[in-house]
Amino acid sequence: MRPYFLNIQYRMAPAIREFPSSRFYQGRLVDAPQLQQREMPAFLERFAGRNVAFVDVGFGREERKGESYCNRGEAQVVSRLVQCLITPELSLGVITPYQAQRAEVKRACMRALRRNEDEKKMLEESVLIDTVDSFQGQER
Repeated sequence: MRPYFLNIQYRMAPAIREFPSSRFYQGRLVDAPQLQQREMPAFLERFAGRNVAFVDVGFGREERKGESYCNRGEAQVVSRLVQCLITPELSLGVITPYQAQRAEVKRACMRALRRNEDEKKMLEESVLIDTVDSFQGQER
């Protein structure tokens, strides 16, 4: 059977879709019509023009934890990014491929926020840290 390329996406903000479309799909991935009219939420305007970022951590090392893996250095960087982004009106998702990394990122975030009860509460209420599989079908 010959593969068929599904070129219309229905979930990502157009500004986020631009990167995978140009990098992996030769510009063929396009937005559904209803997404083209979607405005950027006000709380994200401060990130205009910076929709996708790749951060080379450059330290830490991957460790095996049972059947899973984690990297404490990466978890520390993610916890710092969460601290910078967390606001009451923001629903933030942190996606990781491994269960052990999910647990490590949660620990790092809780340690970083342990002195600030308001931020700790925001973390628990508005930040979902989970695996790729757990995020299937969600919008964040």
